[in-house]
Amino acid sequence: MKTDIKIIVADDFDLIREGVKRIIDYEDDIEVVGEAVDGEQVLILVEKLKPDVLLLDMNMPKKSGLQVLKALKEKDIQIKTIILTVENDYNIIKEAINIGADGYVLKESVGKEVVKAIYAVVNDDKYIDQSLISLLFNDINQKPQKKEEVLDELSTREVEILFYISKGLSNKEISDKLYISEKTVKNYATKVFRKINVTDRVKATIFAIEHHIERYL
Repeated sequence: MKTDIKIIVADDFDLIREGVKRIIDYEDDIEVVGEAVDGEQVLILVEKLKPDVLLLDMNMPKKSGLQVLKALKEKDIQIKTIILTVENDYNIIKEAINIGADGYVLKESVGKEVVKAIYAVVNDDKYIDQSLISLLFNDINQKPQKKEEVLDELSTREVEILFYISKGLSNKEISDKLYISEKTVKNYATKVFRKINVTDRVKATIFAIEHHIERYL
């Protein structure tokens, strides 16, 4: 028997919670088991219901999304967390990622993005909203950055792999573009992550954007 992916939706706006539930209702293997309207309620429900994934609003009463995320990490509660927010500020996004968010989805593109994010994080991947990647590129490209020698240490193929990762492409999509196997892409990605000292695709994306990866193509 298939086990459903259990979700808690945390947002103080009824309309947002209802919208997310309506989207998830179309998925046979995802179930909303609880709803929270403030940060303190989130922590209570997570410990009580033990869901697989928490969809967490950044701005909530009593405790913010970042405060909730920090509390979950301090208590070592094993749950995948997807930040669901209107925030597109680079520094806030980076803070959420550094604390340990598994995914980051803008509310304005919550449709298919949130479902893709859920499936990604339950498979131990990280997820960042496609439209958010574009916003980050635009934001960071307006700021002067010094050239970092670490990218000079990557091979041409490794730079290509990192660039496509930063554009939000999956290993399968990258393999199709470069006409190499998915396993080869994965091996390259592992090497790149080690060289640039990151642990996952989202942090690799942030690194690539900060260091203007497009200049190395």
